[in-house]
Amino acid sequence: QIKQHHYGRYLEYRKHIVSRHFESLPVFDFSHFAQTKVQVNLPLRVNLAGTWTDAMPYCIDRGGKMLNMAVTCEGDLPIQVCAESMENRDIEFEINGKREIFKSGIQNELSDFNLFYAVLKTIGLCDAYKLESGFRLRACVKGIDRGSGLGVSSIVLAGCFMALDKLFGLSLTTEQIVSFVFVAEQVMGTGGGWQDQVGALYPGLKVSASCPGIEQRIRVLPLKPGDNIRHLINNKSILIPTGVQHFGKSIVGDVMQRYLADNEECLFGFEKIYKLNDAFIQAIESDNADAFCACVNLHSSILENISHQTSTIQTEQMARALQPYVKALSLCGAGGGGYFYAVLRDEINREDFKNNFKTLFPSVGSAPKKIELYYEK
Repeated sequence: QIKQHHYGRYLEYRKHIVSRHFESLPVFDFSHFAQTKVQVNLPLRVNLAGTWTDAMPYCIDRGGKMLNMAVTCEGDLPIQVCAESMENRDIEFEINGKREIFKSGIQNELSDFNLFYAVLKTIGLCDAYKLESGFRLRACVKGIDRGSGLGVSSIVLAGCFMALDKLFGLSLTTEQIVSFVFVAEQVMGTGGGWQDQVGALYPGLKVSASCPGIEQRIRVLPLKPGDNIRHLINNKSILIPTGVQHFGKSIVGDVMQRYLADNEECLFGFEKIYKLNDAFIQAIESDNADAFCACVNLHSSILENISHQTSTIQTEQMARALQPYVKALSLCGAGGGGYFYAVLRDEINREDFKNNFKTLFPSVGSAPKKIELYYEK
């Protein structure tokens, strides 16, 4: 049973985050286009430690701390957002080939287009201006299953803000975009945090942290992997589809309820997963690949202390079946499905594993993905 005054405090947090954003939101000039067409390409993020400490209400109460990495997928940047001017005055949305014309108000939160409405509201475009000419905002996610647990929705949000920034010449900073995505998550009611957009917008491995408080200012510290860790990620790491669609909002809701109810197991899990960052940092700074793998495995077990929804019968069975092939394994994102992040055993070749995957797991429709650390060129 959630203590009512605690839940009321959570709702107040969300209200204050959104209201403070609009109180300080600059009056952007959307009267002309700086460019007629722009495209933004972004990497995925793989979370390694600190999971859920970036989300409400934990980050507001205690501050968040996350360690994650930006990665390419099969040598590509899989998240693409394009913004282009149009001659008519419509605002048109398109995601993975489906289209919709903007209408006033936020749509059904389960709609694919809801995130576009949240972007316009958060940036002050849909309420403040009648455009002389319209534009199209198009997003495409290549080769990644829906409900991946790889931060795709938040990264698409970030890509939308980046594309509109370039289309209208708004001069947004990376810090502003991180904050805008955090607010857009509250506008949509998903309760998301800030680690996904930080994971994609800042390259490579990094640890990011915030202090307690409504205004979450994120400090990002890049980590430089040595040869062993770099080889482990770029040559032995792989994303393995589970065949189970991850739905982060339901798990985040369970985590929030357990946290607000002062569940001892959950609170202890939060404490351990927060501290896991330090063990990961030590492994990376000492270039200790075995210690890195041990941290990956520990991350997976701690998640189950925070929420029992992080694993399913299918993901547990799959994890056991993968043991002969992997020396480290953890579900991505909030868990519940999506993809495993795995480090293959020394004797297992990544390409061979990919080719044999369908034989090992015939019921899983998609294939594993090779990843590499992403650094801006």
